[in-house]
Amino acid sequence: MVQHPSSPPTTEYHKDNTKSKWVFNVQQQGHSDDILQQNQQTDCGQTTPHKMGYSHVMRIAIVFIICVYPAHTEKMCSKSDDLPQLTKSQRLPGKVLFSTMADGVMLCARLCLGASLCGSFNFNMKTGVCELNDATLGTEVKEVIHAEHYVFSDVNSWPKRLAGVCVNHSCSESQYCQPNNDSDYSCKPLVATSCSDVQQCQPESPDGEYWLNVGSYPFNQIRIYCHEMNTENPREYVTLMNENYGFYPGLRSPGCTGDVSRPEMENHRWFQKIRFDVKHMTVVRNDYTFSNWTSKATPYGRAADCYTTHGDSVAVCGTKGRFTIDLRGTGLAVVPEQTWSKDGFMSIIQSISRSHEGSVIELRCGGFCGGCDPVGSLKLQVNSNENLPSNSTTTVMCG
Repeated sequence: MVQHPSSPPTTEYHKDNTKSKWVFNVQQQGHSDDILQQNQQTDCGQTTPHKMGYSHVMRIAIVFIICVYPAHTEKMCSKSDDLPQLTKSQRLPGKVLFSTMADGVMLCARLCLGASLCGSFNFNMKTGVCELNDATLGTEVKEVIHAEHYVFSDVNSWPKRLAGVCVNHSCSESQYCQPNNDSDYSCKPLVATSCSDVQQCQPESPDGEYWLNVGSYPFNQIRIYCHEMNTENPREYVTLMNENYGFYPGLRSPGCTGDVSRPEMENHRWFQKIRFDVKHMTVVRNDYTFSNWTSKATPYGRAADCYTTHGDSVAVCGTKGRFTIDLRGTGLAVVPEQTWSKDGFMSIIQSISRSHEGSVIELRCGGFCGGCDPVGSLKLQVNSNENLPSNSTTTVMCG
């Protein structure tokens, strides 16, 4: 079949029932004006470029041969000489976001097309190593380097429909699209952003500390303890390096007339780890898996007492409820805009002290009975002033 250069691209597929293969050819004019035409092919290999009709000069034919073994598993075969998008014996250094094995350069190109962060790729024609880069040549990196057996290509030089079912995927920027069949796909982690991702990237990983990627690209890394990794739903925790402690006194002084001992009310609470919602960067305050108390469990970040009454100002005998948030050594801090509100009967916030770039918050609140809690969720952020040693936990490799 012959197409005029001005004709819109058309696609025709030929089913070779004897070999259970779909075969199609692509001719490229410029970067994306590709013409797909029917072609007979019995093996993965080279085909002959089709000559354009009329008096036009024969254009460069680019052969895309897709071999399906079976329908759900694809292997794409091609020769680098047929693909002018490839820069041979070259590699873009220092920008590899994800590395995996691919059965041919075409599958590597398709993986790149299925990842929103992929700007280019390096492919080793000898080993099958496919490296997805988070940059294109000429943006952050000005030149490629010589690398034996490698080819390099910007993703923009490939037709988007090569992505197949992944062409309009909805995977997040931390994921890539992996076709399951010709009508369905799965989103797989490029980088680990949760303990479930750690399970996918490194199966059989035990409970322990791992680097997870948070926020938008370029990601920040935080140290997270993954708990119950032998289950389908492991949970994320932040290991606290310093004492995080709350005190509820066993005293009362109505009207500040003198202390009355009420030892049954006294409560001390300690948190060794706090559960953390990595996606929203918030503390799950009512998780007590890694906490201790002397009387009863109460939420992280709450200060309260039942000491005395307060009006519009703090009573002369003050408040006795205390809680100290101390995130030093975790690489995290409370966001500057976080506030607390009072609750209970005739309660008040006596003071909220912030230090160490928000890593330490000291609360003094109370009432009769009453105290203070964070307004909304207790939200954290990465503390850019604290650099944790890279060897302090396990690096997760996906791919």
